[in-house]
Amino acid sequence: MKRTHLVIPVLAVAVLAGCSAVPTEAAAAAHLADQLDAVEELVGGEWDSSELGSRECQYNLTLRGVQAGEYRFTSEPVDADEKYDLVLASWTDLGFEPTGSEVGSGDPVRTITATTPEGAALTFSATDGAMTLEGLGACASK
Repeated sequence: MKRTHLVIPVLAVAVLAGCSAVPTEAAAAAHLADQLDAVEELVGGEWDSSELGSRECQYNLTLRGVQAGEYRFTSEPVDADEKYDLVLASWTDLGFEPTGSEVGSGDPVRTITATTPEGAALTFSATDGAMTLEGLGACASK
């Protein structure tokens, strides 16, 4: 009997401690915007953006939340290899553990994906004729 009484308070503390780490929707959206803004500033250019809206997510087994998404793009001629290398180095320096891929030949699409420690998922793509930047914010409390 005494063990049961001890388990319940410990479980309650563990659940409440986990909830305190969940960002608010506004904080998660602001973090995502900051990450996308940093890439824009790094690579330059005139960017357009489109909010992808929010989608439902599950933070853990008991907590459901919402994730904001955003898509940004530019159609300016660029040196795709240079821009790719800049973003790869920046995200590596920030500790994001990015992964890269290349699709196509001639003017291939070079893509980097990474997740920030706060949980935002980022994707940067570049060709010599355009760049795109897509983000999905961390799962936030509703």
